[in-house]
Amino acid sequence: SNRSVGGGPIGVGAAAVTHQAYMRCRALERFLRVDRSKVHGLGVFSTVALPARIMILEYRGEVIRRPVADRREEQAKQVIMEKAAAAAASANASSAGASAGMFDRT
Repeated sequence: SNRSVGGGPIGVGAAAVTHQAYMRCRALERFLRVDRSKVHGLGVFSTVALPARIMILEYRGEVIRRPVADRREEQAKQVIMEKAAAAAASANASSAGASAGMFDRT
């Protein structure tokens, strides 16, 4: 399933979180924190005392293995770098054209 939390579309390698899902996460921010875990690298931890065996969150979305996640992360980084380079080239071309026009006295 190619859906993120909240039902929005996902991008290349990273979920494009919907505004609604983002706001739900922001509401939980004072109760939960993401930190290093001895079990899985990163984990979600409660910042308040909770009753035993209470479910605090549910992971939703596609379950993938580490090599697939790593490949998608690299693809996402590549897309981001390409977009950044294109934006920088466009900005440079715009500023070069503007400054060239300043000296054109024809």
